Amino acid sequence: MHSDAHTPPADGPRPFIGPNEVEQFVTRVLDAREALPGEQIAALMSRGATVESIYCDLLAPAARRLGEMWEDDSCDFLQVTVALGRLQQTLRDLSESTGRSPVRSETTRSVLITGLPDEQHTLGLLIVAECFVRDGWTVNVGHPLIENSLVDTVRDDWYDVVGFSLALPERVMELRGMINRLRRASRNPHVVVLVGGKAFLDDQSLVSTVGADDGIGDARDAARVARVVLAERGIAMTGEAREA
Repeated sequence: MHSDAHTPPADGPRPFIGPNEVEQFVTRVLDAREALPGEQIAALMSRGATVESIYCDLLAPAARRLGEMWEDDSCDFLQVTVALGRLQQTLRDLSESTGRSPVRSETTRSVLITGLPDEQHTLGLLIVAECFVRDGWTVNVGHPLIENSLVDTVRDDWYDVVGFSLALPERVMELRGMINRLRRASRNPHVVVLVGGKAFLDDQSLVSTVGADDGIGDARDAARVARVVLAERGIAMTGEAREA
């Protein structure tokens, strides 16, 4: 598992990453003339911010803010696209600088993290993926261009968990259909399906509507929720079980 070299001191308060910090961060990633905002992240971590807090309280809100700025015409498509690319590079740099490869074994859990075709929220998928990696999972991030690619993926490879992100509630029934087809095709007959994203934050009842096993409200909880669902089902996958 990754080690976190920036664990806050036991007697010190965790820093609050609020709207002001997010706005400052967004301003920096929008300005292509500026270096990536590593100094701001380093300052937050020196005050005790965890890596997960940077992911979920800074990077994810910054991505949402960029989406809002596009929707209200504060920024054009090119500006937002470039800024999101800089955000993804920041995420990669942070991951490389703070972690080491987790130990894998025959019982290491595997998760596929994906979304519906044409949904533009890859940064959120990468943040969730990184949280699973830090928990020791084998992770595949697959953003399908077509549904068949997802069905082929779960048919060919074993996944203990498949996680979907959905932003638009009007696509709920489309996701329900995809989850049904995924379960029928899955090499793992007991695959656990988790869902997250704006659609489910706005209406938690949609978790059951799409036929998922549970919902994720915060990326930091994703791996824990997945482990709880697997434990509740008494599923302890081994190399032999995967070959069955």
